[in-house]
Amino acid sequence: MARKIRFAFVSIVVGAILAIGGAVSGALAAEKVSFFLDWVPYGKHASFYAGVKYGIYKKYGLDVIIQPGKSSGLSVKTIGAKGADYGHADKGTLIHGRSNNRDLKVKEIAMIHHNNLFNIVFLKSSGIKTSKDLESRKIGSAAMNSSKIVFPALARSRGWTPPK
Repeated sequence: MARKIRFAFVSIVVGAILAIGGAVSGALAAEKVSFFLDWVPYGKHASFYAGVKYGIYKKYGLDVIIQPGKSSGLSVKTIGAKGADYGHADKGTLIHGRSNNRDLKVKEIAMIHHNNLFNIVFLKSSGIKTSKDLESRKIGSAAMNSSKIVFPALARSRGWTPPK
C-alpha cells in the first residue's frame, strides 16, 4: 500500500517539483516498478519521463520503468494480468473492464485528467449539428482505445445505435 501511495503522490506532483526545482531526499532503497502507458509516448506523458530523467521517483524510493502502450484497454488488461505494476488509462475503460470482469484486480489510485481528452472532429460541410447526426458515422480509433467504449455509451445515452 505504501508503494501505491508513493507512486500516486509522485505522479501527481512531479510537474510541481520540477517547476520549483525542489530536492526531496528519501532514505528508501529504490524499489523497481513498471508503469504501462495508455499509448505511445507523447506530450501528456512528459511528466512521467521527466520524473525518471531527473530522479524524482528515485528520491521517493522508486525505480520506474516506463512501457509504451497501445490503448487504455490494453493498459487495464496488462495491469490486471500483472504485466505491469501501474499504468495510465482512461477511467471509462477501467469502469468498463471491471463491469465485464469482476475478477479484474485493477484500481484507480490517482486522477491525472479530470476532464477527458476526447473530441469529435468533422468538416462543417458534413451536416453534423447534434450527436444524433453521428448515428450512421464511424469513428477512427485504435481497436482497444477507450473511445471505442465511450462513443457507444454516448450513443446509447442519446437514444441511437452506435456503429459497429
